Amino acid sequence: MKKLFLLLLVLLPISSFAQGLNADGNDYYIGWLYPSYNSQSLTIPSVLNFFEVSVLVSSYSDNTGVTISYFDNKTGVEVDSEKYVIGKRRSKQVPINMDHMRMDAGGPDGFDGEVVQWRAMHISSTKPINVQFFSSGANSGGSYLAIPTRFLGKNYVVESYQDNTGGAGGLLSHENSSGHFMVVAAYDSTTVQITPNATTKVSRRPGVNCGEGATGVPQPFT
Repeated sequence: MKKLFLLLLVLLPISSFAQGLNADGNDYYIGWLYPSYNSQSLTIPSVLNFFEVSVLVSSYSDNTGVTISYFDNKTGVEVDSEKYVIGKRRSKQVPINMDHMRMDAGGPDGFDGEVVQWRAMHISSTKPINVQFFSSGANSGGSYLAIPTRFLGKNYVVESYQDNTGGAGGLLSHENSSGHFMVVAAYDSTTVQITPNATTKVSRRPGVNCGEGATGVPQPFT
């Protein structure tokens, strides 16, 4: 039986990408990294209410059946399935269920990552579709083109933008910020090995010759 888990890792110095792949498929797993709101925005209800996360499902075939479901965070059983029919050359925008998707484990504040959770959206279809993810709102605008399950790989390099550790370097905001990446596994008993090149939020040391605390020796963890 096909299942999925998510692991959120927080780096202290974000994105992996694929090229040359056909994005059309019949099976997808969608992950979502909850954004941090700028502290200046927390007291402005209109800004917070503008926040929205959704997927855009498109099809070039007529009468395409699409099923969207989530996972019970304790059992891993798929729950809350929704079914749609999409016409030829049409799209359907579907808001995500944030309660089922938000990663909220790890560290004293619950958001430091490196904890496996059943927090994802599973999308399947009767005919080929493509899936795009959209996030809009204060400090949370972003999008990505989802990769079908059959094209997922085993080796990735993740790049991370310069961080703002402790919030000391911000020009307009002193928000503590860092890079994140999410690992999605579509099958049971998947083992993931990660070798960081920067100290993570839960104090895992980097293993290459860069970054504060580097050991010079690869330090993978699973």
